[in-house]
Amino acid sequence: MTLLELENTIVAYATIGGTSNVEKNFSYMKEYKKYAWLALICIGVEVVLEIMVPKLMADLIDIGVTNSDVPYIINKGIQMAVCAVAALILGVGSARFSALASGTGC
Repeated sequence: MTLLELENTIVAYATIGGTSNVEKNFSYMKEYKKYAWLALICIGVEVVLEIMVPKLMADLIDIGVTNSDVPYIINKGIQMAVCAVAALILGVGSARFSALASGTGC
């Protein structure tokens, strides 16, 4: 199967009656679209930050511990802590925006 055939297959499965599922779902949301998009953005950035933590840990061990570079270890530790706290805040934000988008949020 070529890439074009795969793309056409995916589009065919994602489309119902000429409208994609995403468009169909967002058409019902009207005034809640803003919160839905904010929730999606929060989740996306949260995922990126959470994926960065293992890379930072690998650098900390491979470079900092190997070379006994204490300032480097502290710097990477601070970066990991900042990523974790930011991911936590974005996770809470995505939950809040998801609740507001569903119309049940406070």
